[in-house]
Amino acid sequence: MSTQQTTLKYIKMIVIGVGVSVIYPLSAANIQILNSNGQPLQDVVAIIENQESVIFDIQVPEIIDQVDKKFVPRVKVIHVGQSINFPNSDQTRHHVYSFSAANSFEIKLYKDTPANPVLFDHAGIVTLGCNIHDLMIGYVYVAKPNTLAFVSDEQGVILLPGNLIMDTTSKIMLWHYQDGLQPKEFQLQPTSNTNEFIVQMDIQQPVQRKSKSFGQNKW
Repeated sequence: MSTQQTTLKYIKMIVIGVGVSVIYPLSAANIQILNSNGQPLQDVVAIIENQESVIFDIQVPEIIDQVDKKFVPRVKVIHVGQSINFPNSDQTRHHVYSFSAANSFEIKLYKDTPANPVLFDHAGIVTLGCNIHDLMIGYVYVAKPNTLAFVSDEQGVILLPGNLIMDTTSKIMLWHYQDGLQPKEFQLQPTSNTNEFIVQMDIQQPVQRKSKSFGQNKW
């Protein structure tokens, strides 16, 4: 998305998220992501590049927990050079790994919290797995420098920083783990409210799969 497609309006400096400093105006835009059936779509990553006014503090590690044999959250956004801690809140042991080209790593069979966080030093999409519990799948979107990235909530909503004044000519890059390996460009669709937009992605709501019986074992 080019800077010409997004108008920036500078009002005041505040801090949002984890170490992200941006310049905010009086209001921010909401974008709701819908699936092909018109239902809210959670865990969609929105990417807005070429944001030179944004400062990222990458010194503080993020957290992806493991609860009830699930990665929590399922999708996490960080920036290049940032680390993630992978605590294990389950009573069973986990063996977290990724074979993704962007950032491959392995934390062998463990409980509690590993001694060191995992560094993600390349931009891209990282798929997480557990070598013990095959149905445990999570994702890390490692954003490039000067890039804003957000994840939609349970209602499919992404709250954009107020320095991005969006309109119906604006486009946004979106990625969902059911929609390929690269973000795609989408056009914002208007609603009855000036600062609210919708985008519909041609994918279904994820189906929750049942755990395998061997996952009941306490490794």
